[in-house]
Amino acid sequence: FAPLRHRIDRHAHREQARPHDPPASAPSSQAHLQEQASNLRLAPAERAALEFLIGNLLDNGYLDGDLPELAHALLPEVETEARQTLMHHLQLALGLLQSMEPAGIGARTVAECLRLQLRHAWAQEAQPAHADHALYQLALALCEQPLPLLARKDVRTLAQHCAAPPERIALALRWIGQLEPNPARRFAAIAQPRLIPDVLVRPSGQ
Repeated sequence: FAPLRHRIDRHAHREQARPHDPPASAPSSQAHLQEQASNLRLAPAERAALEFLIGNLLDNGYLDGDLPELAHALLPEVETEARQTLMHHLQLALGLLQSMEPAGIGARTVAECLRLQLRHAWAQEAQPAHADHALYQLALALCEQPLPLLARKDVRTLAQHCAAPPERIALALRWIGQLEPNPARRFAAIAQPRLIPDVLVRPSGQ
């Protein structure tokens, strides 16, 4: 897999060298993920695939495209066998990426981001005290529903769709409401606005 790994490495290097990337001194989600990746024991091709996906994260922590799109961008003209090998490495890398902290990183949709955070919370036993396994499964099911229904907290409609009592829907919505739809928010640099006065007043006669 050496040629494949070399191709991934070159693309990852170009991603890291983009002029719009934040300066090295500024904290970033990519630096945080790279640090986690460095502690994993991976084969060279797997590590290259993981670094490639990290390099293709948007500022909000979502993956910039699905895996077939990214595979095509990386190797637009390649034999079917090599494409299958690449997809295999990217699938493994995506699983690793989405298991990293912060929870929800590497998601491709808001629904997937919420599901990843629910699974992370349950696995880490960080779920609220009221959460039981049935409520956890209900919360996962709610994430499959249209997002406008979740945003409006349309308990009645969601109860019908999920065949669950409204009070259980309300509890699951409360749990989902504690999740972060922007998993990389805490790494975002907060630019201080520069105030430019409309008029400058200076004393005269001095």
